[in-house]
Amino acid sequence: MKRSELRIKEERGRRKWAQRFNIQRLKPRLPFASYLLPFAFCLLTPLVFAQTRSTASLPKWESLLNGLSIAIVERPGAETVTARLIIKSGAAFDLAGKAGLASFTADMLAMGAEGLSRQNIEGLLDKTKSKLAVNTGWDATTITITTTPMNLDLALELLGKLVATPSFSDVEFQDLKKKRIEEIKKAQADAAQTAADVFADELYGYYPYGHTILGTPESLARITRGDLILFHRRHYLANNAALAVVGGASFEDAMSAVRSGLGRLLKGAPPPSTFKPPQPLAATRVVLVDKPDAQFSQVVFGHFGISRTDEKYFAVRMMNYILGGSLESRLSKRLINELGYTKSINSNFDARALGGPFTISAVIENRQVYDAIVESLKIVELFRKGEITPAELQSAKDYFINSYNSSIASDEGLAQELTDIELYRLGRDYIINYAQRIGSITTEDIKQAAAVKLRPDVMLISVVGSAAQLQESLKKLGPVEVIPFDKRPEAKKAAANGK
Repeated sequence: MKRSELRIKEERGRRKWAQRFNIQRLKPRLPFASYLLPFAFCLLTPLVFAQTRSTASLPKWESLLNGLSIAIVERPGAETVTARLIIKSGAAFDLAGKAGLASFTADMLAMGAEGLSRQNIEGLLDKTKSKLAVNTGWDATTITITTTPMNLDLALELLGKLVATPSFSDVEFQDLKKKRIEEIKKAQADAAQTAADVFADELYGYYPYGHTILGTPESLARITRGDLILFHRRHYLANNAALAVVGGASFEDAMSAVRSGLGRLLKGAPPPSTFKPPQPLAATRVVLVDKPDAQFSQVVFGHFGISRTDEKYFAVRMMNYILGGSLESRLSKRLINELGYTKSINSNFDARALGGPFTISAVIENRQVYDAIVESLKIVELFRKGEITPAELQSAKDYFINSYNSSIASDEGLAQELTDIELYRLGRDYIINYAQRIGSITTEDIKQAAAVKLRPDVMLISVVGSAAQLQESLKKLGPVEVIPFDKRPEAKKAAANGK
């Protein structure tokens, strides 16, 4: 029998058995994975589009020939766009004896530039539906302009004029100086501000962080229009700046506006931050600012902290959150909830380019000031030697990740983060890796940070309150220096120099 005839016979046999037992012939079987393809497509499609959206919102980095560093984030459909420009020189670069110079220079930018008066500038901002904000910190000066995508080119053209060619009108200069002096005099009547100012002055001395950002009436009186021009010439350089543009403008449109508006910035050699280190604290001491009629005292105490680039930065931030950085912190639970010494207390590591301070601040009734300080120091000491609970660690991680995500969700918040990355050289993968860095911190990391970054045995204590009620008890903490409430830190420095 031929092979073909055998196949026909076998086929007839299979049909016969199938009919007898009601068996349906199976279709050829496909590989198992093929049945998953439709489901996989349904599941993966949203992820693919999500990845596309996240890729579109990642920063694109560029630079101009003049050295200006640029980060652009496209957020299609957004009705506004924020451009944040930083000059990498802040109040730390104020000239000696002329505290407030960096801030004064920055505030003069909007008073006139390249043929535009202050009124002209205000009119242009209104016409282009733009908002301008200028701020001076210790490490940088920030100029932020928010506008609509269609007006971005006009807004950045204005920004370029303000930053590159300010007029520093003598009339505006004199008017602003008078206004600032009056504002500072009013601020000096505030006990909380006085406690903070005295703490900074006593901790840092002649170091750049030893004066106030806004200056004093005496230091502002010494600032001339020529000082502003010189400060601007030395620091407002393209290669000493960084720009972030975030919002509803495309990368191409944003770059076109940036080149046109900020390509005029000059390139130069910015002054280096070569400052002599401050004198270290040798022992705990107290500075008591006498305010005889005060029933409550403003208290600020602490020591030197960390720089923004410290390798333990993330561990220190989480450590501080657990210690005194939240309402659920150990300081808050003990001094507010259990002892009732105060209604508000917080600790803070102000991380700056050159190493900012660690402080604990509170408002305390005079009769409880000594006990509250002693109890706080005990908590700090126990924190250095004790354990961190898993619940405390997780709470800190949740807080920092959630607050960070909330911050960069806004155009202004993301723009600030991008310029900080350039200012402190944090690495352009900083945003992507932030959650991983927070998540990797362990209780052991926090314990190690506490052991080296907290010094309850060596504290500078600044108190604004009644010397008659406080002096004797505060002597138990260390030597007490009493100064009148109206004697400013600058007056002390002048007296020390025999001026």
